[in-house]
Order: sequence, then structure tokens, then C-alpha cells
Amino acid sequence: CEIRNGDDAYEHVITVLVVIVGKFGDMGV
Repeated sequence: CEIRNGDDAYEHVITVLVVIVGKFGDMGV
């Protein structure tokens, strides 16, 4: 992924965190 600016990078990080948290939630952690 190419980082165009801080905003895109920030949104990308949030998206990744949401996916990770969602996976942990599915495992019942």
C-alpha cells in the first residue's frame, strides 16, 4: 500500500485495527 498522506495512513491503521479486533471478538476473547 502506498502512503499518500497522514490521513490515509491513519485511516488504514484504523481499518487494520478494526479487522484485528473483529477477529479477536469472533474468537470470544
